[in-house]
Amino acid sequence: VKAQRPNLLDRGLILVLEEMIHDKEEQVGDNLVILWHNYLEDDLHLTDEETTSLYRIVHEALMNVIKHAQADQVVITVKKENNFLELGIEDNGFGFSEKELDNIDQHFGLLGMKERATMIGAALRLESTPGRGTTLTVKLKV
Repeated sequence: VKAQRPNLLDRGLILVLEEMIHDKEEQVGDNLVILWHNYLEDDLHLTDEETTSLYRIVHEALMNVIKHAQADQVVITVKKENNFLELGIEDNGFGFSEKELDNIDQHFGLLGMKERATMIGAALRLESTPGRGTTLTVKLKV
């Protein structure tokens, strides 16, 4: 239940993302370096639905990296530019082929992230190169 909607979300997206990253760092140990880049000066004033959806997208993306990507590094970035919040999750793992990206609807985790983004009016972009990793970007007008 905590992973679905942690109480910390009441205190802001950034705080809960930092806690999640810390928890995952402890879970994976030396197998994966998780880099966190927060370029926000202040936490954002988002709706509960936006905060929860963004948290769940980042959580799912990070879990996918841990379970499937066989990456040794993932970079999570949050910034605000031109009235858009941009969250990025970039790993250096196996990546996806173009055919796999075309069949994204067959991957329930990726489909769930896409649906969560759509529910809050955010754009979700997934870019990947086999052998070079995957980048997931979410942009939300704020």
